[in-house]
Amino acid sequence: MIEACLAKSARSHIEIERFLWPAKIVAGALQSFIVPIRPDWAMHLFDYNMASKTLFGADPRLALNVYYRASRPYILSAPSRILWYVSQDRKYTESMHIRACSYATEVVAAPPKEMFHRFKRLGIYGWDDIKRIVKGNLEKPVMGFTFSHSELFTRPISWKMLQETLHVKDGKQSQIQSPVRISEECFMELYRIGMGLKC
Repeated sequence: MIEACLAKSARSHIEIERFLWPAKIVAGALQSFIVPIRPDWAMHLFDYNMASKTLFGADPRLALNVYYRASRPYILSAPSRILWYVSQDRKYTESMHIRACSYATEVVAAPPKEMFHRFKRLGIYGWDDIKRIVKGNLEKPVMGFTFSHSELFTRPISWKMLQETLHVKDGKQSQIQSPVRISEECFMELYRIGMGLKC
């Protein structure tokens, strides 16, 4: 009963924020996460600044809103807020930064074939990409989550600033090798920094 009420509260919260977007409401109803993503997927999914620096730019077939990853740890929930941490890659100077935020609207874990058929109309990954996530084990579940209302940060947050903020606001640090739950206070501070807001 309590979980159902919390879920309903979170859905109401996200509906209001979408209506007021890009405004953010401090109310404690939405969970917040930092999600790591490879630079090559980030530029196709939401980061047109990164894509503009490559020879071919973003793949228009991929400019949609589903992201796949390993199903464990199963920590993500929806609806929720997502901060995108672009993981380290020496080919990209933009890596090792939080570069954007979105709303996670649905989180699903299922066998690879089921996930592929469920979301293939969105065209995010090819079948070979999904098999690579589970290392060819088609019995192993894969996680997919839909997201929307992405905002690119005007001042991407460096690794050092991220770790300092995590320490101050949540009393912890993280290597961000998988999704990390953060407090709403931490999310708001990182959002403020990333968008260059004064308060």
